[in-house]
Amino acid sequence: MLPLSNYPLDIQMQTNDQKDRSGVYAVAGIVNDQLNCIFREQPTSDYGIDAQIELVNNGNPTGKLIGLQIKSGAGNFRETKGSFYYYGEPRHLQYWLHHSLPVLIIAHIPKRITVWNQVKKSKVTITEKGWSMKIPKSNVFDASALHKIKKILSTHLKINDLFLHIETMKHIKSGGKIVIHKDEWSNKSFKRGSTQLIKVDLDGTETILLDDNIWYTGYTIEDMIAKIYPWANIEIDEEFYQQNYSTDLDGIKLRHILSGRTIYPYACDNEISSYRLQLRINPLGLAAIKVADYIDSIE
Repeated sequence: MLPLSNYPLDIQMQTNDQKDRSGVYAVAGIVNDQLNCIFREQPTSDYGIDAQIELVNNGNPTGKLIGLQIKSGAGNFRETKGSFYYYGEPRHLQYWLHHSLPVLIIAHIPKRITVWNQVKKSKVTITEKGWSMKIPKSNVFDASALHKIKKILSTHLKINDLFLHIETMKHIKSGGKIVIHKDEWSNKSFKRGSTQLIKVDLDGTETILLDDNIWYTGYTIEDMIAKIYPWANIEIDEEFYQQNYSTDLDGIKLRHILSGRTIYPYACDNEISSYRLQLRINPLGLAAIKVADYIDSIE
């Protein structure tokens, strides 16, 4: 019997699976140590998503997630002077583009660099066999990536928030009325006060859809509402003001108008200014309704 040393050693020191694992470990370390976020590896059976990042704010998980596809090793990419190019199959592209989370492809090149890019239709080039996407070498996956990732999630959440208000938009379009009743503590460094979103039916019946206290600073009331409801233009509720506006406030109204503002309170005491504002659907809202109707028609 030959000694073991005479048998060929037909074992690769690092299999593809081990390379993939090294990439996962490297990215997990960056997420935890540099981004100060939570890294959650997904089961190996999960189709096309290796892990998720959950954003953390002041040490608290936020529930804001982003999906990761991690590719380790230069062999997974075509490299140029300034970029890596990833080539993929159509089935994976469709999966990532339609995923409920934004998806990033991360290129981990051991002992060299880790870079990333978001999977978006506008960043993809269709090829004869599938598709490709450029991952710039300047897009380093380190602490500097956190701001961009937050921006991606912010955009994603804004789209979700927009469609949460579809029924409210449709109510306005069909002739109904949506108003905001806002009490504002004007003499505080942080403006705050009760904010109610109210649905008014054609027969005048009012239903409170939202009742909350909102704190803000550095914004006018118009700016604050525009940020929350970008799909609407705002104006005073003329019908309500005709019945409830106090002429004692003509001086405040004039100051608002002279400063270029069309919004002014209908009542005011030493601390609280009260507004009743009507939302009018704008082109963004009308476009959102069209998209929602299209989605409903193909389900």
